Amino acid sequence: NQSRPMSLNLQMDKVELRQADVAVDARDFTTAAELVQKALVMQPDNPEALVALADVRKLQADVPAAVALYEQALKRQPDPASALRGLANALAQQGETARALALLDKAASSDPELAGKLASARAAMLSAQAEQHIQAKRLSAALQALEMAVQIAPDDPWLRHSLARLYLRLDLRRF
Repeated sequence: NQSRPMSLNLQMDKVELRQADVAVDARDFTTAAELVQKALVMQPDNPEALVALADVRKLQADVPAAVALYEQALKRQPDPASALRGLANALAQQGETARALALLDKAASSDPELAGKLASARAAMLSAQAEQHIQAKRLSAALQALEMAVQIAPDDPWLRHSLARLYLRLDLRRF
């Protein structure tokens, strides 16, 4: 393996990752994890493979391992959008929606291009946070979160629907 040229390792690495995607689509997460781990043997610092393995671990309900892998990928990734989205989703699965949102907001505020790539993830986190507020009967906090989500993703019809339902619930008809 070490005697192979770097370009050959990268090509084989991509093949393993494509095969892992096929395994995930077939819901064969064990095979997918094995394939991604083979890719990581060839290229241990490959952030794309680290994110792929984190995604598989999350699908296997091993969220703590997924969080660690996403964090590892973020340290190596020149374009961190996929790792940030995955990490935020994993944190939200662990009930850490506020931490996930803070992570996305910090990344988005530091890079306008990254902000665009993270817009839907940020809006989804705000929507999840709004749902938590609604369940806890903190309707004004829910309203604030949903209004911010709609500002971030104004073309999302489900966010607009959720916000409209909350307006009706609060008797705040906006014409």
